[in-house]
Amino acid sequence: GITQDITEFARAESALRDSEAHLRSLLSNSTAAIASADLKGKLTYWNAAFENLTGYRDEELKTLSNADISHPDDLDDARATFGRIRRGEIDEFRREKRFLQKDGTVVWGDLSASAVRDAEGNLLEVVGVVADITEMKQAEEALKRSEARHRGILANSAVAIASTDKDGSLLYWNKAFERFTGYNKEELTGMDVAEINHPEETDTASENFLKLKQGVIDNFRPRRRRRYAANGRGYRRYIRKEAWRNSLDGTRGAAVHSLRALVRRHRNPEDDPGRRRPRCRL
Repeated sequence: GITQDITEFARAESALRDSEAHLRSLLSNSTAAIASADLKGKLTYWNAAFENLTGYRDEELKTLSNADISHPDDLDDARATFGRIRRGEIDEFRREKRFLQKDGTVVWGDLSASAVRDAEGNLLEVVGVVADITEMKQAEEALKRSEARHRGILANSAVAIASTDKDGSLLYWNKAFERFTGYNKEELTGMDVAEINHPEETDTASENFLKLKQGVIDNFRPRRRRRYAANGRGYRRYIRKEAWRNSLDGTRGAAVHSLRALVRRHRNPEDDPGRRRPRCRL
């Protein structure tokens, strides 16, 4: 009867309260920053992790909107995405986003957001979960600066340096490599490094490169001098060559080549076999 209906209703109501309390506890104690905003972007809920992420306390966040804690350069994109959610074009999205802390510090977050709608599909609020990725972004920037610095060192090195992929095609070379081989940038693009080997050295070079490619060896430095032809014009240079597998390249067998000239370039050294050729100190 009525008593039974009331009892069942009370039990259901109690179970709902327990479930809500459990959910609030999970959200409040989550290490991920969680917050929700209404249709105007005003913050309606946040947990302690979100306070730590933004640097604002509970009473301060009550007066703020999503725009107040977003980096100015990200606002246009945020508004465009929120507009798509309101129009029902999307229900969720994920992106990297910059937040502004209370003291003006910029923090990076990996934001995953979802729309909350009623039974008729009307938007009620948007809930977001943010993972702090500031350290990762700082590491990426540090890596970019380091790469730029090393590129500058390689580009301005007096030693001819080039790298190839696992098939021997040139990927990178510096100006010294262009001067050494006599080829310009356009000519070297896509060239196989074997094309600048002297014919007498081709077999040995191919054998060593195959070993690099297969991972049998990580580097090689021939003890004897190697001759390189330059630009197909009959020029030859006696050089000391070193090559090693590029551990920074994800492709197995990629190689870096370092060339140092041992003697001055001659159009045809065999024309004067008895002539003593001056050598440069290394």
